[in-house]
Amino acid sequence: MRIIIISLLLLSFSVTLFSQVPENNGRNNTLEDLKTGAAIEVQSCNLIDSIIDFAMTKKGCPYQYAHAGPQSFDCSGFTSYVFKHFGITLARSSKDQYTIGQKIKNDELRKGDLVFFSRGKQYVGHVGLVVSVDSLHNFTFIHASTYRTGVRIDHYVKGSSRRAFVGARRIIDCEEVGGIPIVANSADTLVLEVRTDTIISPPTAVVKPITPAPPSFFYHKIKKGETLSHIAAKYHTTVAKLKKWNHLRSDFIREGQKLKIYK
Repeated sequence: MRIIIISLLLLSFSVTLFSQVPENNGRNNTLEDLKTGAAIEVQSCNLIDSIIDFAMTKKGCPYQYAHAGPQSFDCSGFTSYVFKHFGITLARSSKDQYTIGQKIKNDELRKGDLVFFSRGKQYVGHVGLVVSVDSLHNFTFIHASTYRTGVRIDHYVKGSSRRAFVGARRIIDCEEVGGIPIVANSADTLVLEVRTDTIISPPTAVVKPITPAPPSFFYHKIKKGETLSHIAAKYHTTVAKLKKWNHLRSDFIREGQKLKIYK
């Protein structure tokens, strides 16, 4: 009898003890959890992965100045085309793309960020999309490179003098609210629509369009006896600019040829 009484007392004590332990919060994370700062483990951002996968399908496409797809691109035309496929409108030039989103330091780079380089005398003259980053903050990026190589993947080593790295911008942040993408532009930050039940996958991005004015130019048809110097003086520009606008490698021009003149 004494043994039975002792057993009943121990059982009663155990029930009382476990009734004081807080319930284990095993529910799924919801929007309310995100607002209170609850941590959500996210292995990858589906939206960024999809953007990179789509960019890879254009590998090998030719480089063409002032083209933005679908079969040929310049550098900023390539990045704007890729993001536009997912409903995100970027500025058209690399210089303007460098003013949108969130400024990122080199040691904060993640895949999906845009990276910018100087080209010639332009402080910002080239842009690419980060594919991967290693532990030393070196990164691999895909970009519309040159007429010779087209859309290709390159590797940048931190501190390399091969390319003058200017900086990076983050357009989509998948860690800001636990894996739900945020799309930012220079004016404000727009948060994508968030599900109020369990987060399964990021919704389609909805972002305020940034539509830059198209470049204004016209064509000059070369007459007999005209030279680049004559044409440059006529339109108050320089021979160097004429050659750049028209991808000329020498001063040779021919009668009847059309030259692009920017206003």
